[in-house]
Amino acid sequence: MPAPAAVTVTCAGLDAGAWSVTIDGQTIGGAHAESRTAAAAALWDTPERGGLIDIDGVGSIPVPHRAAGRAASITLAGLAMVPGGDTVTVTVRPSDDPSGAGA
Repeated sequence: MPAPAAVTVTCAGLDAGAWSVTIDGQTIGGAHAESRTAAAAALWDTPERGGLIDIDGVGSIPVPHRAAGRAASITLAGLAMVPGGDTVTVTVRPSDDPSGAGA
């Protein structure tokens, strides 16, 4: 079973495009709401066993398992609605899949 993943998501919040996602020390980021939306969608679609996730116009990030990708996706979408933005760091085990699917 894959190890827990360290996930850090930063987003500038409402009406701001700056964001970043770091998973196990690898970071992607962007400066526009469109790239943030694309990242959230791509991370949500992480395969159960993980993989290299490609985000249009941004690049790629290795994601160790679906739970890490989905946790990053939900957090990124949530922080986009926070006035002034914020940063959230969590440790995600494969069995922590926020969709309830488990790994």
